[in-house]
Amino acid sequence: NRLAGQSVSLVNKVRQLLTGILEQAVEDECIIKNPARKLNMPKTTEGSYRSITEHEREHILKVAEWHRGGLWVLTMLYTGCRPKETRYLNWADVDFKNGRLFIDGTKSDAAKRRVPLPPELLDRFRQEFKKAKTTFIFHQKKDETKPHTETSMRRMWENFKRELDISMGAKVYNNKIILSVVAHDLVPYCMRHTYATDCQTAGVPINIAKVLMGHSDIKTTGDIY
Repeated sequence: NRLAGQSVSLVNKVRQLLTGILEQAVEDECIIKNPARKLNMPKTTEGSYRSITEHEREHILKVAEWHRGGLWVLTMLYTGCRPKETRYLNWADVDFKNGRLFIDGTKSDAAKRRVPLPPELLDRFRQEFKKAKTTFIFHQKKDETKPHTETSMRRMWENFKRELDISMGAKVYNNKIILSVVAHDLVPYCMRHTYATDCQTAGVPINIAKVLMGHSDIKTTGDIY
């Protein structure tokens, strides 16, 4: 049930693995019959991106409280930023007075937009701004004067996902994860997709969500809604 909302391929793999384990238990006469044969599949998603599950959200928020990539992940989750759009966000893009973030998207004219900042994210921005040593909100770890490259951002995500895995119950031995529990299809873009579905849940009209997401075609927003 915790896999509800994740990709159909992942859920099928987990079901197959579980069924195989219990089939072996039947053969070894540990149990009389395999209870996994008639399991109802949870609701799944198709495609490359998906929304995060509530279980994932709980642990993402927990890890984001202390991880250096936490503010970055929360920015995508609470503003719908594309991962690429976060690379060049400047402190000048944050309107602290009115609680807005200017996203200078380059994908299309519609990608340039201003989105509201929820109080919890605005507070985090204020805290980080006081300590800022560069104009970039998100920067490389070794050189704070440089924005992230695709490689450095990917490494930050991999480290965040590792800590998320441990938070969710992964087994660790000698500081290495020997049994992962985090979904393989959990990627940064899932935060943006979740923003869209959160807008829908909150009752945001689709034409407004189109603007907030920076979509040039409302059909794209509609496909997510």
